[in-house]
Amino acid sequence: MIKIIVERPEQLTPAKRQEYAALLESKLSSRLFTGRNPMGIKSGELLLLGAYAEDRLIGCLSYSVYKGLFAADLLYISVLPEFRQQGIGLSLLNFLKEDLIQRNVHVCWAMYIKEDPFTSTLQDLFAKTGWGEPHHEIIRLFLDAWEYVSPYSSYPLPKGCEIFKWTDLTDDERATLKFKDQQRSFPEHVSPFSTKYAIEPLNSLGIRCEGEIIAWLITHRVNKETIRFSVFYVSPEYRRTACFLELGNIAIAAQHNSPIQWAMCEINFTQGHSTWRRFAMRELAPHAKKIENIYISTLNLKELDWDSV
Repeated sequence: MIKIIVERPEQLTPAKRQEYAALLESKLSSRLFTGRNPMGIKSGELLLLGAYAEDRLIGCLSYSVYKGLFAADLLYISVLPEFRQQGIGLSLLNFLKEDLIQRNVHVCWAMYIKEDPFTSTLQDLFAKTGWGEPHHEIIRLFLDAWEYVSPYSSYPLPKGCEIFKWTDLTDDERATLKFKDQQRSFPEHVSPFSTKYAIEPLNSLGIRCEGEIIAWLITHRVNKETIRFSVFYVSPEYRRTACFLELGNIAIAAQHNSPIQWAMCEINFTQGHSTWRRFAMRELAPHAKKIENIYISTLNLKELDWDSV
């Protein structure tokens, strides 16, 4: 008989943490055991489902619930190898569905990498438990920053423009950008303040032009070996200049002599300017050492009536 229980990661005993660590990827477990979302999102309640055979933990599922949004994220699901193909993953997902309904969650998302060896199994489980068809959301390109050399030589910036490190942004400039952010002067997904991750000081850059911030490239450290190029923006009136190329050239060049080998660029099919998507696929993808295709599946638990929210 398999028993499934809800557990809070920050309340686990040291022995129980070791059991979960055997099931979870190490990069996830270090955050989970402190109750932090592995994706870096600070809001929401982080929870675990533990599947037990007698007193032995044989499977688990981690998820975050965002009460104010009536939403949840499925973060990770795993079953010990000797207990696979016995319906435990299916039981965990069915239990999750009932738990989310009790918590008045209306929708749950799961993001996963197509190239992972267990993705086909996961998609089969989703199909059996009422999840929607997977949607291709993102392509991740991994460039070797130690080897990559841009095919574009240095181009002069427009007159009066200069590139600076984002750590040198002045208080007045930050206040001005935050005001523009509040006024939606640029899309939310390219806001330099749109993420909770700590900004990477090595190659987060901006461009000043005659006293105004007109472009930025914000990067974040994913792990010891990888920097993600997270937010890339150039004001519309400067998009036909060298600003776009120079930000990328200088940012990746900053990693050449650093201990951080990998530069990760993401192409989001639902966000971002089409110019960036075309450029990345045409100029960067052929040089990528690794490519990951990110899919999202959705579990709709209730039609949301926005008039009642």
